[in-house]
Amino acid sequence: MLNNLLFVGAMFTVFWGTIFPLVSETVTGDKLMVGPPFFNSVYLPIAIATIFLMGIGPLLAWGKASAESLKHNFMMPVILASGFGGMLFVLGVREWLPLLSFMSAVFVIGTLVLEFSRGVYARQKMTKESWPVAFLRMIGRHRRRYGGYIVHLAIVIIVIGITASSAFEVETQRSLEPGQSFVIEQYKVTYMGLWEQEKEGYSRTFVDLKVESSTGERFVLRPERFFYETGDNPKTAVSIKSSWTHDVFATFVGWVEGTGQAVIEMKVIPFVSWIWFGGYLLIIGTLIAVWPDKRREVA
Repeated sequence: MLNNLLFVGAMFTVFWGTIFPLVSETVTGDKLMVGPPFFNSVYLPIAIATIFLMGIGPLLAWGKASAESLKHNFMMPVILASGFGGMLFVLGVREWLPLLSFMSAVFVIGTLVLEFSRGVYARQKMTKESWPVAFLRMIGRHRRRYGGYIVHLAIVIIVIGITASSAFEVETQRSLEPGQSFVIEQYKVTYMGLWEQEKEGYSRTFVDLKVESSTGERFVLRPERFFYETGDNPKTAVSIKSSWTHDVFATFVGWVEGTGQAVIEMKVIPFVSWIWFGGYLLIIGTLIAVWPDKRREVA
């Protein structure tokens, strides 16, 4: 019940933060924006409490919990979470909300690994099946239970992505002449030049940015701006390079006519892909949990 209330609270936080600019503009005439500090201070505490309860739930044998069983069930996840938190602290993470969020996530992952491994071990002991076969058949026979666990894992992955992307985003804005470069995180960004194209009904202006990573990776980003003859507001197309660890965003802010000088905004945001992956995993877990059981239909 408490978990459901926290879920509703988290959803309302995101919903309110999203519609608040529209509400403020309607009521006061001024469009007030809600930034990352709002979500970090309101959403993260709710998310931490939610995923912490997710970790506790599977390991509690309701009505049978003793001090010894609690110690046995929680020791490994607590050690993992504490060790991971200590490692992050040594690496320079000092903000308590991201620290707690990551520690809670590792705690839940530890409890889920424990639950899955116990289930597989018990099935192997009875059936002598191989690990992969026992794993898949265990999920097939107990879809609601293990589908729910997969949903829990998906939510944890999403929270990790949201926490990392909001807490460790790096951003810079530069005014550059063609050929000039700057460095953001492990990337050297070189402004190659600005081009304009006239199309039917609109014009397109874009810049090319050559990006070189300290690991040797090279790619080109091409952010654009579109201007319409109808007088509609210009539209900006952000150029993105995605990976499992982080995304690189480039935005073409503006330029000085006749000079080739352009204003570029660059962002390096970690773990954005984890949010997407968590969303897909959430769908998979939900489908497993709600998939009809043929044995019950026959009965």
